[in-house]
Amino acid sequence: MSASYGPMAYDYDAMAPDYGELHITGGTAVQPGAWAGIVSIQDPWEPGTGHICGGSLISTEWVLTAAHCFINARNTNMWHVVAGATQLTQLGPEVQVRQIKQLLVHEDYIPGEERNNIALLKLDQPVMCSHYVQLGCVPDLTLEVSELGSCYIAGWGTTNTRGGLPKGTHALRTNLAHTGDGLGFPTAEARARVRLQDIWLWRGTAVCSFLSVHTAERPSDVLQEANVHLIDVHLCNSSLWYTGAIHTQNLCAGYSVGSINPCQADSGGPLVCKDNNAAFFWLVGVASWGKSCARTNQPGVYTSVQHFYDWILVQIDSQPTEGHEDIL
Repeated sequence: MSASYGPMAYDYDAMAPDYGELHITGGTAVQPGAWAGIVSIQDPWEPGTGHICGGSLISTEWVLTAAHCFINARNTNMWHVVAGATQLTQLGPEVQVRQIKQLLVHEDYIPGEERNNIALLKLDQPVMCSHYVQLGCVPDLTLEVSELGSCYIAGWGTTNTRGGLPKGTHALRTNLAHTGDGLGFPTAEARARVRLQDIWLWRGTAVCSFLSVHTAERPSDVLQEANVHLIDVHLCNSSLWYTGAIHTQNLCAGYSVGSINPCQADSGGPLVCKDNNAAFFWLVGVASWGKSCARTNQPGVYTSVQHFYDWILVQIDSQPTEGHEDIL
């Protein structure tokens, strides 16, 4: 991976997170190919582009996203997963569209509590890695995530939070297949950071969308991005912040001053942080929830990918491969 695949974000004047329709202010549009690991998860029965949530490619066949994206969802096998897109209303030849073959919502997720707010999607066909579609890296427990300093979010700006788990979701847990091939990490030093069975995520990408607070109902057509800071979880959980609502499986990211806090990325979208010793990014968080924009001391809350590292491995490795090579 070259450094050009990293985030294109700078420091923005922005605002703080919100429940419901998630969005971000103060971001900037990205160039095609800048965020090759993000996907748009779309419900064809929704108006417009049908964009519901963001997600991250963790192999050529698997996407990591938020569990609450699928509350009361129907016919998810008809939903679209769009990879390689920058502008959702003008999909170019570089874009790859897949459908959801299998949905795995974490077995302990309870709507409203937002614990275990993580899900896996298996695509009906593997994506082909290209300049616009790439994979990155899931951190194992050896990485000191709190020491990472350069972090980013991105997306198209809205999320539809629904109201109860789709019927049969838990039964789908037993139907997971192996990730197959297509790791996509270009440097030996990066690949040496994890074991053979580790999952690899988009090589150096982070993404999230940013809309005006006054136009939250109108998602951005073009992918947006912004720089955020990781915030100590103990501080984030203090009485003047989230008052105990943050769990050990969460990360907080944004800014302490409400007037410069980004609102959330798409639910399910990525929080990524640059490795301190190499030119690639780790997928450290999945956008989960937050409070209203412009509120001081209420940054975005993310599900920690590292916390669920073993869960991800177990689910993806729970079934034999389907004609694909093992991860190298």
